[in-house]
Amino acid sequence: MSRVAKGLSLVAGGAFSAGREHSRLPSGLGERWSTRAPSSPTLSELFAASPRDSGWAGFLLPQIDTSKPVLWVQDRMAILESGRIYPPGLGGIDLIHVEARDARAALWAMEEGVRCAALSAVIGEVYGDPAALDFTATRRLAVASERSNVPCWLVRLGGTANLRGARMRWRIGSAP
Repeated sequence: MSRVAKGLSLVAGGAFSAGREHSRLPSGLGERWSTRAPSSPTLSELFAASPRDSGWAGFLLPQIDTSKPVLWVQDRMAILESGRIYPPGLGGIDLIHVEARDARAALWAMEEGVRCAALSAVIGEVYGDPAALDFTATRRLAVASERSNVPCWLVRLGGTANLRGARMRWRIGSAP
């Protein structure tokens, strides 16, 4: 077992209620997107308006294919700042939740997960701007996602948008 793998723990898994059907998702610009944006799987970054704002989940979850399990990775600070996910509230997603000790371990788990074609998506929540989250790490995620055809979503809680390897970036906040 590698040093990074020791910092991970499996928290939840299993199937939940039947999936919901979402046909369209508004982009905010008067356009309507299908639930599969972007069109080909790649790395996308979502920036939450604040660490405790979970509006990004309403954007992200309808875009995920629920026919296969989803890997959801949270680093320790993301859990402390925004809380753990509540699997029964996700409705129809077969979930594998991983708690990572830090951003480096979270990125490692995401990269391993995105290479697995048995997953429908990989979601990673990282708090702040850790040193491990550099251009090289995000570029590796993007390339692995495109090669394996598994979409990867990097949710940034309290981070700043700077040079990364993500193909798409979204800044999302909840409406009042």
